Amino acid sequence: MRIARGTIAVNENMVTCPTLVISGEHDRAIPLRLVKMVAAKYDALYKEYSGYCHHSLVFGQGCEKVAQDILNWIEDKRTCMK
Repeated sequence: MRIARGTIAVNENMVTCPTLVISGEHDRAIPLRLVKMVAAKYDALYKEYSGYCHHSLVFGQGCEKVAQDILNWIEDKRTCMK
């Protein structure tokens, strides 16, 4: 959250690994515009989950889908790096 709000300075040129940024459509903790800005800053893949809020991404009903999407993304990147 602090990266999205700009309270932690990160040099985006130092981030050289593939990056995934996710958000829930109804996230009230971090506005979607900030999450999208972080994704753009790091040239990351951005995935927004319709109907999800901040906590439901990892704790709520349907969080298994989010976890599986993340695992699939990691596996895809791992396969590309071999």
